[in-house]
Order: sequence, then structure tokens, then C-alpha cells
Amino acid sequence: MIKNKDFYSFLIKVEDRNSFLVNNAVSYFFYSWLLKEVEKFDSKLSNTIHASSKPYITVGDFFQIDESDNNSYSRITCFGKEIFDILIKIFDNDNNCIRIKNKKFKIFNSFTDFVENDSIVTKSDINKFLEIKNKNNIKEIKASFLTPVFFKKQNKNYILPEPQILFTDLAKKWNEIKIDPIDIDLLAKKSAHIYFSDVEIKSDTRVFKNIKQIGFTGKIKFHLDDVSEDFRGTFAMLSEFGFYTGIGSKTTYGFGQYISEIIE
Repeated sequence: MIKNKDFYSFLIKVEDRNSFLVNNAVSYFFYSWLLKEVEKFDSKLSNTIHASSKPYITVGDFFQIDESDNNSYSRITCFGKEIFDILIKIFDNDNNCIRIKNKKFKIFNSFTDFVENDSIVTKSDINKFLEIKNKNNIKEIKASFLTPVFFKKQNKNYILPEPQILFTDLAKKWNEIKIDPIDIDLLAKKSAHIYFSDVEIKSDTRVFKNIKQIGFTGKIKFHLDDVSEDFRGTFAMLSEFGFYTGIGSKTTYGFGQYISEIIE
């Protein structure tokens, strides 16, 4: 049983941009390798993770942070300090290699964090999100989509960062944890008052099961000036939560890796 309810999230880095890693959806294979490594340290804990429907460990596909950084990164999030302690042992070793689809990759500076430069690991918990939700002075959200994002809308793929679709998707993910659930219909109405600027979005693809999946990557700024103050914190909270869950469809396969900066 996983007792601790904290979130831990960190990046691993593969030096030099690797076309295989950043052009293919490899997180499924990465995840499978990681669970085998966990089993070597604690078979009982590994069995718990396998048997549960809860996402105790999630991994993102590899991405570049920006054009000036030639390294490839992947985000790993885990739920519970027991798992995190094992992940430290897995990645903090002399070999520091990962294996994906029978390919071996050397990793560097395993516990690096590009959200808070003074911290090697991002730690969070439910209370942190609830504190953000209670803020009413949020002015804007700077969003970065690091791996391709796409949404399912009426059984079709939708590849535009429309606020209503984006935040409704995050709210549904939030409601799965069954703590302080969000009224989806009300959120959809409130999101109509969000406007955006500084759009730097482009189409992007990843190979998924031998099929090219199109999505969008890039940056955008969401403005909350016209949103009622009592709901601004909800959008900010969901945006922060999106780092841990990803946005849109196929996030378990590495799509929809997302980070944001909240401006008060």
C-alpha cells in the first residue's frame, strides 16, 4: 500500500538531440523498462503498481525545452515517497542508462528541474493545488506545450489550444482524484472569458504504433482579466496540475507534456 500522498516530478536528460527519442512515442517502452527496474528493488511495491488502476508512475515522451537547448528530456512523475526513493536509486547510479526498444541511452544530471532552477525535484501535494485555487489575483498563464497535444472532440482529433477544450480536459483529469471536484459546465462557461496572445504554436507529429499522430507544440499566453475573480484560481490550479498529468489525449504515451508559469 502506498501511504505517502505527495507528488514528485523530475526530468532526466539525454545529451544531444536524439531524433529517435524526440520523433517517436516511446514513453510506453520507457515505462515498461522502469517498472522492471522498480521490481528489482521492491517486488511487492511493483505488484501494487501493476494491480492498481491509479497512475502511481507516469512518464512523458522526450522533448526539447527550446531550440537553443540540444538536449532531450523526459518528465517522470510518481505518487508516494516510497516510489520516489526507489526512482532515486534507479537513476542515481554509476551507469545511469535507460533502455528503450532495445536501445540504450546514457543519461546525465538525472534530477534536473526546469520549473524551479534552485530545486532538483518538484514536490507537490493536493493542498498546494487547493491553495492556488483560492487565489483571486491571477492575471495570466504562460503555457508551454512540449510534446504534441491533441484533443478528442466528437470522435475527431482537435489540434487547437482552445481554452474551453483545454481547461475542460484538465478539469476532468482533476475530478478523477475526487477531491474538491470542479463543476465542468460552469468551468466551460467561465473559460469563454479567457483570451490569449503571444501565440507561437506549430503542428508537430509523433509516431505512435507506426501511425503519425499530429498535434501542436509551442507557447501561448492566456489572459484571465475578464474572468471573475472567484474562478481565476481554478484555471491557475488546473494549469499547474497539467504538468503532472499532461494535457489532451494519449498522455500515457507521452503526448501533451505541459508546463506553465502563473502571473499574479
